[in-house]
Order: sequence, then C-alpha cells, then structure tokens
Amino acid sequence: SDDAPANVSWHRDAGYDLLTVRKPQTGEWRIQAAVDPDNRVLVVTDLKMRTADLPNRWVLGEPVPLVAWFTDGDRPIGDQAFLSVLDLQAEPADANGPGEPMPLRDEGRDGDAEAGDGRFTLLLGGGISPGRGEVTLLARGKTFQRTRHFTFELVAPAELSVTPEGAGLKVVLRPAAELLDPDSIEVQARLVSPSGEERPLMLLPAATGWEGSIDPAALSGEWQLAVRLGARTRAGNPLSLDLDPVTVRGTAVASPPADATDPAAADPVSEAIPEQAPQTEADDWTLPAALFGGINLLLVLIGGGLYWFLRRRRGQVQLLDEEGQTGNAPAADAGDSGKGEGEVLDDAA
Repeated sequence: SDDAPANVSWHRDAGYDLLTVRKPQTGEWRIQAAVDPDNRVLVVTDLKMRTADLPNRWVLGEPVPLVAWFTDGDRPIGDQAFLSVLDLQAEPADANGPGEPMPLRDEGRDGDAEAGDGRFTLLLGGGISPGRGEVTLLARGKTFQRTRHFTFELVAPAELSVTPEGAGLKVVLRPAAELLDPDSIEVQARLVSPSGEERPLMLLPAATGWEGSIDPAALSGEWQLAVRLGARTRAGNPLSLDLDPVTVRGTAVASPPADATDPAAADPVSEAIPEQAPQTEADDWTLPAALFGGINLLLVLIGGGLYWFLRRRRGQVQLLDEEGQTGNAPAADAGDSGKGEGEVLDDAA
C-alpha cells in the first residue's frame, strides 16, 4: 500500500484491505498475501450503483422512497463485508439552496423493505420546498465513489385561501385533484390564538373544494388558521401534511385590564355581595334559643294530647264494666240511672 501505482487506491483497515484499480491491465492477476484459511477475496470487475426511478412530479409531504443497490455487472452484490464499508447520502437542493444530507440505510425500517438485503432506502418528501428540486445520491466506499442526480417538481397538495365575505371571512381549501384521491381526503382545521387557545373550525366539502367561515367579531387580536391535510396520492402513497398557517385578524375589542388600585375591580365578587352588619353576641344566641323554645312547646303539646287520650280510654273501660254489672241487677228508677250515668261522665271528663 505504501508504493501502490497511481491507478490503485488502497485502503487498509482492521481485518481487511480494499483496493480499487482503475483501468487494470488485460490478463491474469494474482494476489500475494499471508496464507490463512479465513482469508476471503471478493473481486468486483464491473461495479455499478443502481437506483429505482423517482417520479418527475410528486406531492409535497408524500413519502417517496429513494432506493439504491450495487451490482457486479448485472448480479446484485449481497456480501455484507463489502456493503458494510459503503456510506450512502442523499443531498437535496431546492430554490432555497442545498439542504442537509440524509443517509440511506439497509435496516428494515423507515421505508426500507428488509434489513441486510443490500438495498438502501431513504424516504424523500420532508425538508424540500415546493417547486423545482434536485437530489444528488452519493455513495462512498473508501477507495471509490458513485453519484447520480435526480430532478423533479414538488407540488403543493392544496391551496388555502381566506377572503372577506360580507361581515365575515370565507375559507376555501382546494386540493390538487389530479394528484390526490378525492375520496381519501380528510381535513382538520383550527384557530390558534397568540396565547395558545384553540378553537376548531369546520370545513365542509363544496363544489370548489372544502369551505368554511370565520366570524372576526368573535376573535380579538391575531389568530393563526392551521390546517392539516390527510389523503392518499394517485400513486397510492399516504399523505399527512400541515399546511402553512394563515394569519386571521379579529375585530373584537379586548377588555381593558383591571385597575389594581380599585378594590372593586381587583375583587369583582365583593361588589356583587351586599355588605353585612357585624354579628353581636346576642345575635349568636337568637337562633339556638328559638329552636330550643319551639322544641319544648312541641313536646308539651304531644304530652298533653297523650294524657287526654289515656284518660278518655280509661273512662270508656269503666263505663263498660258498670254496664255489665247493672245488667244482672234489678232495674233502677230513672233518677238513679241518670245519677249513675252522670257520675261516669264526670269520671270520664
């Protein structure tokens, strides 16, 4: 490796050497190395980086997979010792300039179909602005690299507008019908105040798309109209995107802050409650005394009624006993009978 020819790139690492020979001479080659039964040699004579085609036009927020793999001629390379030295990055660029590089991985997640199958994947769609864009795929392998460029157009999935209509505001959301499945569209809208308060806004399907209305008189200050769009694209890919918020200005007059020096303003509850006179010691005993007297009166009435009932019942029993005794005796004259009856009544009374 120290005196390799100019057309040879030689990388030494723990456990392996990687050599790339540019324009090798025709004929038979031999490798000279220490004899070891664990030594293996992989010779790639026609290394190519293959990629799946990207669409020329897709929807902002749509996850589009960028897939790359390597072949020796037409045969896919699946040797993990070779694939482990590869580093694949996608570098996006749009009207705002270059974006952050994004790695392609073969880990069976984030859009990758199967881990370790030699196919590296990245889901494109985030971090790129609408309009013309470009992605450069760069694969580095210590002693070699491969690149490929893609150009495309990124289209906003819907157009959101807020316009005056009478005393209110009309909200219209127009989805890109040629790019989205109209039966799959779902819309969620809400108004957000500077303090974070949220109010849902209903948008309903209409001839021009989805429509709703806002009453500025119900809002104070500047609010943000936030809309989330969910759908499936014509290509069958799921789409979930938060559209750029739109500022809505309310016309309601905010209540002035309460004056801290005004006791009534600082404590509005105290104004609504009438002032009460302070209670005296005599006032504290008035209610218990009234209750005590009422209870005693009720007990007296109950006791008197019970006493009258028992005396009356006793007189009736005595009258029955006397009538039984006179039934066996000789009949008394009218004067005696009146006297006896009068005595019984006196006793009953």
